[in-house]
Amino acid sequence: MEVIDPKVDHVTGHSGTTALTCLLVTMSGAPGLLLYRSSVNAVVGATLRRRAAAEENNVGSSTGTGSNSFFLGGLVFECVFIYLPVVLCQMRRPFAYYGTMICVLECVLALIMILASTRRKAPGTKMTGGSPVTSPSHHLPFLDFYRSFLFLLTYVSILAVDFHVYPRSYAKTERAGYGLMDLGAASYVVAGGLVSRHARSAPPRGSALASPALVALGSFRYLALAAVGYHGGHVSEYGLRWNFFLTLAAVTATAHVVRTRLTRTGRASVAAVGALMAYQAALSSGLQAYVEDAPRECAGDAPSVTRALCTAFAADREGILGVLGYTALFFVSEDLLGRYCLWGPRRNLRQIGKRLLCSAALLWAVLLVLTQRFHMDVSRRSTNLPFVLWVLAHNATFLCVLWCVYVITDTNNNGKITVACPPILHALNRNVLLTFLIANVLTGAVNLSLDTLKVADSTALGIILLYVLLVSFLALALDRGINKFYKKP
Repeated sequence: MEVIDPKVDHVTGHSGTTALTCLLVTMSGAPGLLLYRSSVNAVVGATLRRRAAAEENNVGSSTGTGSNSFFLGGLVFECVFIYLPVVLCQMRRPFAYYGTMICVLECVLALIMILASTRRKAPGTKMTGGSPVTSPSHHLPFLDFYRSFLFLLTYVSILAVDFHVYPRSYAKTERAGYGLMDLGAASYVVAGGLVSRHARSAPPRGSALASPALVALGSFRYLALAAVGYHGGHVSEYGLRWNFFLTLAAVTATAHVVRTRLTRTGRASVAAVGALMAYQAALSSGLQAYVEDAPRECAGDAPSVTRALCTAFAADREGILGVLGYTALFFVSEDLLGRYCLWGPRRNLRQIGKRLLCSAALLWAVLLVLTQRFHMDVSRRSTNLPFVLWVLAHNATFLCVLWCVYVITDTNNNGKITVACPPILHALNRNVLLTFLIANVLTGAVNLSLDTLKVADSTALGIILLYVLLVSFLALALDRGINKFYKKP
């Protein structure tokens, strides 16, 4: 048990970094994705040109790319040019410098390939960036990119934070500030709002089992961590017993109830924002100090039942009060970023990009006014109004960047669209819960099997890379196995 207290101290008491740094680290996978899709387009374009030349000369064509070798080559490419820089850019110097240099090199190579492809297009090739989007719920491939990178960044951080190689400024903030890990749970809520049935204008479907299942997962997580003493003392995140699964269960249940009462578009978001503003007023009037400094137990002469309820609330006040912020985050993600920006009527890719850009600019402007003019701090611990705005602005900007990657590389080769998403990222996107559980189990196994604080940086980097590869290929194996079993399209 001697190693537990230093580990808890290692992940607490941090004040974060800057919003720009968090955004740049988050975008570390975009150059690799740009190079990946440019390379695939080049291979497919070359194949089509050879096939067209063979048909003109009445020669039988056998110029296929070779599906197995093409797939394996794509996996290697994905691991080296996407996963490696994403991991390196989350590490401290000098590894972050290496990741940055790889990203710059990828941008240069991708630019060369794109310029070369525009000069030598295959017959029938055209760019489809301004074409209308006709699919009702799918497909926005850049949204797949966004969700996949979000999960990948989270998987890296939850293990890397326990090593010295992970910068302390990226860890979760204690009181206020911009922490890279502060974005993980909140961005997951945003991702859920973007693809919800309400955001996609799909018919509502009952989700009665979702909240109880999440409560069961949250309870199991608490009991498992309490049994092994893993980070048991880090109470400033959600409280003594609360965790993100319980927050997600509360948000899911609240969203279901509110949507059944406020059916008109936008009403739920307006109500949620109003509640968030009232909550922010309470925080500014003294509630923030209570959240940060109040004891975990209630004393006094109150009846035992009242004292027990007060103690239960005080013990998990961050998690319970945070439901207000996360619920507002979910509703605004649904209506603003989802229903308006992504799934609006008569949409096309250019219109989506313009709406995302305008929304991001507006959110950043409001955040700047609150933090600079009214001196409000961004607090992950209380999930206050500036925090909600920061998370929304960050994710809207990240979506804009990935939208640009997609539009630049969205080439239609004689009606054959190149692969939308790299295979491992695609698997991560399709099997979120399973891969998240796998990542958590592996993270716990690593922490219980060795003292992460005594591991050298180079060794820690190797462990993190192996862990990411294991999670990724397990996700890929699960995806292919599940698809084969259920015969999914």
